[in-house]
Amino acid sequence: MKKKSSPPAEHGRIPRKHPRVQLLTQVESQTSGATSIGRTENISQGGLLVYTRETFDASTNVIVRFNLSPGRLIEAQGKVVHVQVGVQMGIQFSQVTDGDRKAITEFVREACE
Repeated sequence: MKKKSSPPAEHGRIPRKHPRVQLLTQVESQTSGATSIGRTENISQGGLLVYTRETFDASTNVIVRFNLSPGRLIEAQGKVVHVQVGVQMGIQFSQVTDGDRKAITEFVREACE
């Protein structure tokens, strides 16, 4: 079986640690004082990209809630790692239950096949 290789990193960019796959679903991102509703663009074992008008500052700790598949709600703690203000934010997972992590890993694996 051939291993899939990652494309070369763009100049000045660090290659991704985890493969990303498309996931289009509503996501709620919550901080201690605010809530943002948006939609995911993609997901990996390490985090997700969220399109929303209500972005948070980089380094903000958040709780995200979204449906990975029908009936499979994921709730995870994360940190905003990059922001395009008023457009999108990248969230890196920092704490995910074992069951949710396993579900995300399986979702990504199946989407890569």
